[in-house]
Amino acid sequence: MTYWIPSTPLNALISGPSAGGPWEEQDGAPRSISEGWFDVVCPKLERRIINTRDVKPEVNWADGKIIFEKWRNLLLEAPERCIEIVAASKEEDPYPETFDIKFWSGPRSVSLWDEFKVSPVSRLLGTSPTVQSAVDANLHLFFTDSHRRRHLPPSSTTKASLSQAGKESDTADPFDHVLSIHVRRGDFKEACLEHAAENSTFYNWNLLSFLPDKFSPPPAAGNRILPKGKNTPENEAIFLERCLPSAASITRKVRAAKEAYLQNANANAASSGTGPAESSSRLNRLTRSKTHTQSQRSLDVLYIMSNDRTAWLDDLKDSLRRDGWAHIVTSRDLKFTAEQKDVGVAIDMDIGRRSAVFVGNGWSSFTSNVVHRRLVDGKEPISIRFW
Repeated sequence: MTYWIPSTPLNALISGPSAGGPWEEQDGAPRSISEGWFDVVCPKLERRIINTRDVKPEVNWADGKIIFEKWRNLLLEAPERCIEIVAASKEEDPYPETFDIKFWSGPRSVSLWDEFKVSPVSRLLGTSPTVQSAVDANLHLFFTDSHRRRHLPPSSTTKASLSQAGKESDTADPFDHVLSIHVRRGDFKEACLEHAAENSTFYNWNLLSFLPDKFSPPPAAGNRILPKGKNTPENEAIFLERCLPSAASITRKVRAAKEAYLQNANANAASSGTGPAESSSRLNRLTRSKTHTQSQRSLDVLYIMSNDRTAWLDDLKDSLRRDGWAHIVTSRDLKFTAEQKDVGVAIDMDIGRRSAVFVGNGWSSFTSNVVHRRLVDGKEPISIRFW
């Protein structure tokens, strides 16, 4: 009997060239294709096979730019029309990817940021239609009564009308008022303790120097002999405080992130009136409009993206309500079709991307992906925080 193993198509998760979408005009780069079509246009006898074991050892612990140039030159200088990169065996390399987890879980990737953020792969990365449809269908959850009064006619009370209003009017976009937090639980304590055992720092783009809330791993144990896979209890506590924060710690951080974001708007508004007079009246009008928008910032909706399904999440919501959050939405409040349910993580990521403020976990690749999209969208660094 043959069993079909379900899989999620890449273009259900993302859109853009990486998922087979077009490049920009005048860009002659070939389109991404499926593995099945690659087998058709590049028969095995016509391929050059490059094994990662023949490339990685030379640059295994090098900076990101050096690794990137190594692979770039190898591919550009190859005369063959078809090239296939194959992974070394697990015995040869436990992490055989071209850019593996050891690379992304440390500062060596950061040197690629300036070039990557403006590349077509980065700029043209978009939200998939499946994800967009799910966000639109749940948009009504993020409107408060005050949003409806300000932006919608009295008859606009259905989910469909609220969703359509959010799409048609930038001023009615509820995410302008949303602070989203990424709170991973479940098995994450074990993951946090693994990070502590390795004394690891944040993941990938979470390490960008201009972002707040940096983390420096504590000093090693010195002369103390520890069991394999363990750190000192003191160091483990430091990691758990940032990696698996308590409800009280989350509440404090959310309050601080909100205050910093609103204070930054006030500072921008105050400073915009100083300096030399503008020669262009149009620029003056634009500046006044921007200042007004900044000074009118508000955050009155909290979105909790979490895999927790226990009473702990209810306790967290109670703590946040006591701290002034009257309108709280969680991942489990969203309603999905069967198709949308399969891309729930990508839906949470897109809400995190669009929110006014996002607080994430510095060791998380999920958080790093949200950070990338927010920065490409032009979000301020002060709106990107970590536990």
